Amino acid sequence: MNKQKIKPLDEERESRSLLSNAVVILHLVFGTLPLLLVVWAVDRLMSDTLTSTAIWMVGAAMLLFALLRGVFYGTSIWRAHRSAYNALTRLRLRIVSHLQRLPLGFFQERKVGDLVNIINHDVEQIEIYLAHGLPEILSATLFPALLWVIVMVLDWRLGLSLISLLPLAFLLQMAVKTFWGKSFRHFMENTQKMSEDLLEYVATIPIIKAFSHEETRTERVLGGMRDYIHWVKRSMFSVTVPMTLITMFLEGGIVVMTLVGLRLMSSGELTVARFILALILGGLFSYSFAKLATFQHFRIVYGQSLAKVQSITEVPAKDTADRDTDAMQTDVCFEHVTFAYPNKKDCALCDVNLQFPKGSHTAIVGESGSGKSTLASLMMGFWQPQSGTVRLGGENLAELSEHNIADFFSMVQQEVFLFNTSIRDNIRIGKPSATQEEVETAARRARIHDFITGLPNGYDTLAGEAGVKFSGGEKQRISIARMLLKDSPIVILDEATAALDGENEKLIQEALDELQRNKTVITIAHRLNTIQDMERIVVMDKGKVVATGTHGELMDNCPLYRNMTETQERVSKWQLKEEEV
Repeated sequence: MNKQKIKPLDEERESRSLLSNAVVILHLVFGTLPLLLVVWAVDRLMSDTLTSTAIWMVGAAMLLFALLRGVFYGTSIWRAHRSAYNALTRLRLRIVSHLQRLPLGFFQERKVGDLVNIINHDVEQIEIYLAHGLPEILSATLFPALLWVIVMVLDWRLGLSLISLLPLAFLLQMAVKTFWGKSFRHFMENTQKMSEDLLEYVATIPIIKAFSHEETRTERVLGGMRDYIHWVKRSMFSVTVPMTLITMFLEGGIVVMTLVGLRLMSSGELTVARFILALILGGLFSYSFAKLATFQHFRIVYGQSLAKVQSITEVPAKDTADRDTDAMQTDVCFEHVTFAYPNKKDCALCDVNLQFPKGSHTAIVGESGSGKSTLASLMMGFWQPQSGTVRLGGENLAELSEHNIADFFSMVQQEVFLFNTSIRDNIRIGKPSATQEEVETAARRARIHDFITGLPNGYDTLAGEAGVKFSGGEKQRISIARMLLKDSPIVILDEATAALDGENEKLIQEALDELQRNKTVITIAHRLNTIQDMERIVVMDKGKVVATGTHGELMDNCPLYRNMTETQERVSKWQLKEEEV
């Protein structure tokens, strides 16, 4: 199985290039040289050999070093941020591009909030690591090494004493590394959960308001925020306590070096200037090394964020090339198909054999969970069966591209999503190249043209976020207009009129009649009284086909269908009696 991996990122290698590293090293070198000049000048002053010319030369050199240090620092920051933002942009484009190629089943399995959090938060964490973490880690690694080399040149005994307690600091850091990883993982999990809860909360505010004091969703969201704050504090605590101990060990090294230096000075083996320089460099060494330990969390967060990104990019995408399907037939065939959803033990479909001939009108009925919608999902390529074959026009559906499959199918569901753009563009989704005349023709056939022209801006009217400006029936007819414009040979209807009033149902039924002309129609039926005139009805139960036939044949020969029909008739009579009362 081929997987698209991001390890390590090309952008990370770019930020670690020789030129970038050289710039950082030069910045550190020109930051250290002024210290050496100052100590050299003090040594000359104490020996009464410092001339005014030397003072001017030291001042000019220090000014030059400061300018060069600033230039190289700015260059290193610019290169790091340029690489990081290029990485951020390319990574997001890579994720979006990969998402476009994933089967729709992936999006039914993953939460929207999870995916949004990865694209926004986790990619930002990778950018922070590349822009800030890597340069700082490189600087905090090279600078102490440079300082230690200088101390070793001054006196090897001072150099060894400076790092005498360093092994203890390393052992402590290794001991808490696993704990840091767990703490930051909990922190990121709570960040993700809070993001998902907030996204769902905002989307369902109308429902929450409707329940007023009885609703509990608000308190759960607030509880998620409290958990987030708890893990923020805990993750910070997990860093600060070990870092305090590590800093103590590093400071202890300076104490040891001071004692060794005093002994060497008392014996005349070390000058005062060299001792002062060693103390200054030792303090900088301790400070820089402590920073290096604190940057450990950058890599931990980076690794966890990268794993989240790879949870998308490593999902195998369907890379089947488009075919010329003009000569293909429009019959659909299920051959011994068995399918189970991920992480589910029971099969949604068990050894299903079905045929939907070209031009036929078939209804699929059954109790909830019987496999009706799963049949539709498999024939549209949302999922692939674990065994068996789904064929379209004799071709294995798994060998056709998503574009090919989309050309053959249109699906009308109860829930309709409208984008927050013009009605014209919402209808054009069915055929992006459609002219205004074609759009209006589709709208007339969907019985929605008169409604659209009655709006203040006509076809230029914005649908509103998720189509909130329109009723369910109006959105449904706009959706049907899309399908009419698309003109696919196979139409799947998922009880499009189930929750509508009589007037809207009449208009939508007329629009559906237009949509079904000369098509292969598959109706997923919930109300059995709407499909009694269908030429064939398929009865599903627990993922299996238990019977097929006309309404009359099934009433005579299928107890399950007869029981379902009689139950719905009794419910309808109860509703009529309630209305009369």
